[in-house]
Amino acid sequence: MQHLLHFKRINDTYGHLTGDNVLVQVVEIIKNSIFYKDLICRYGGEEFIILFTRTSMERAITESERIRKEVEQYSFIFNDEIKDGQVTVSIGLAYFDENMPNGIESILELADKRLYTAKASGKNKLIYQ
Repeated sequence: MQHLLHFKRINDTYGHLTGDNVLVQVVEIIKNSIFYKDLICRYGGEEFIILFTRTSMERAITESERIRKEVEQYSFIFNDEIKDGQVTVSIGLAYFDENMPNGIESILELADKRLYTAKASGKNKLIYQ
């Protein structure tokens, strides 16, 4: 039986080392899903940025949705007692070709707004509009 927990609850219930281990597992899933020239970096506590290079908006949507599904289906190891935990991700996607009056700050703000929308509307979603 899989246990679905929000990241804060993983940290609160099993400790920050377990939370960090879950993040490492998520990053491995993402790294195995992106091209070698794409970049992933930690942006906040449990937030990450993926910079798809030379990728169309349609391809970025497809790859982001694939990552979301792979994380959702993965059996995470929380600790010795829970070896089939479930974690989901919410994704806010923004594209450089969108109208960005303030450059990088605007695209980060738009991605963050879309991420918040994904979380507020039930989580485990990709929002790109």
